[in-house]
Parts: sequence; C-alpha cells; structure tokens
Amino acid sequence: MIRKSTILMGLVSYFLLAQCLAPLSNGEGRSKEVLIRLAQDWVLVHYEDLEAKTLLLAEKAASFCAAPTQEGLLLVRAAWWDARSPFKKTQIVKFGPMTEYPL
Repeated sequence: MIRKSTILMGLVSYFLLAQCLAPLSNGEGRSKEVLIRLAQDWVLVHYEDLEAKTLLLAEKAASFCAAPTQEGLLLVRAAWWDARSPFKKTQIVKFGPMTEYPL
C-alpha cells in the first residue's frame, strides 16, 4: 500500500519541477535560478560547515601528533566523525544538475 507521505512527496516534487520548467518573463526557464539558489543556500552552507570542521580536525590531529595520548586520540576521532556529516552532505552535488549544468 502506498503511504500518504509518498503520494504527497510525489505531488510536491511534480509542482516544484513544473515551476522550474515554467518560462520566465524573458523566456528562460527557472532552472538556472533554481541552480543558483541551490548553490547559494545549500551547497555553500555545507561546504562552509565542512571547512570549519576539517580545520578543527586538523588542529586536533596536530595536537595529537605533537603529544599522543589516549584522550587526544579520542578527540581526533570525535572531530573526524563530526567532519564526516557535512562531507557526506556535500557528496550529493557530485552528480546531477550541479555537474551537468555548471554555472
């Protein structure tokens, strides 16, 4: 049985796609506008988060290399796990419209 949330998600996706393909007053589609917003509002945010967390990871790793301790190792591992989350979120733009239609 198809869940209501799946049907709702399909309808929302359909209407969003229709808006992306609707011509603007100058005759161009909205796809460029959507890609720009995606880059600004989503991609850059996650890459900035990734940068901050990998810099923290580098600091923790340098401290650990200078004076290895069990506590330092745990801090490096925790920083590595923290950096993985934004990294995984950035992987979604390695394919699809962001690579097919670069701005």
